[in-house]
Amino acid sequence: MPKYLTAREIREKFETAFALPQADALTEVMSAIETERVAEMAEIRESLTTLVEVTTRLAQAQQRTETRVEELTQAQTRADGRLTRVEIAIEKLVEVQTRTDESIKTLVQAQARTEARVEELAQAQARTEQVVAETRADILQMREALSRSEARIVDLQQTVGKFGNQLGFDLEEYTSYLLPPYLERHFNIRVAGLGRDHFLMDDGSRAEVDLVGHAERNGEAVLVLAECRIQVGGGAVRELANKLSNIEQTMPRAKIFKCIVAMRTHPTAHAAAQELGIELLPYTLLNREYWSRNPSSE
Repeated sequence: MPKYLTAREIREKFETAFALPQADALTEVMSAIETERVAEMAEIRESLTTLVEVTTRLAQAQQRTETRVEELTQAQTRADGRLTRVEIAIEKLVEVQTRTDESIKTLVQAQARTEARVEELAQAQARTEQVVAETRADILQMREALSRSEARIVDLQQTVGKFGNQLGFDLEEYTSYLLPPYLERHFNIRVAGLGRDHFLMDDGSRAEVDLVGHAERNGEAVLVLAECRIQVGGGAVRELANKLSNIEQTMPRAKIFKCIVAMRTHPTAHAAAQELGIELLPYTLLNREYWSRNPSSE
């Protein structure tokens, strides 16, 4: 009598060839087939027993036997069909396993590439840290150089400030000589001399004017107020004009002549002076006209 494998033995054999989920599925299928086979064999044994017991009625039961044989044939056909489906399922599982192996191989290759990339990044990080360290050293040197430059700039600003103050004083002094003859020729104003002076304002403060001089025009007394600047723009002109106008308001009966003498003037300065009614006189014009009329004084 042939020896049949138990369900446990079948499962153990499947587990040696397939993964656990696949082995479970195959064992379940084979168990179902075995159950059906055992049931069918039991039916066959029962039928044979019946045939032995009713041999005398063999003729009458022949038709039933043929019918039963047909049923068994159909059952066998169904069993063959199920077996075919099992074979197909096993074939698909093999294909899945093959694809799984390929996927694992691909993942291993990707892991190798990832590790290589991580190594490259680590090397790049090391180079970056070196560059950062060098950059920090450069920045420190630049800060030290900047500190020295700032110190030199402060010294230069102080020097320029002193030079600017000296230049401003020189401009006032030269203008005090050049302005009187220019006013007489162009504005018919005769002024004996010009000098710095202060005025008491209505609020109790004192306003300083670079050059102030008492003059005469057409027999009337005129007070000359002149501000001297190295350079002026529209904003500076408005500021000086406002200052001189405030001084003028403290002397409502006096005739006031207001002017600004500048070495350099921005185009906006002339427009502002014309708008505010204050004379804007280029220092170069005063200087050139004075020496053209007094060449022997050079």
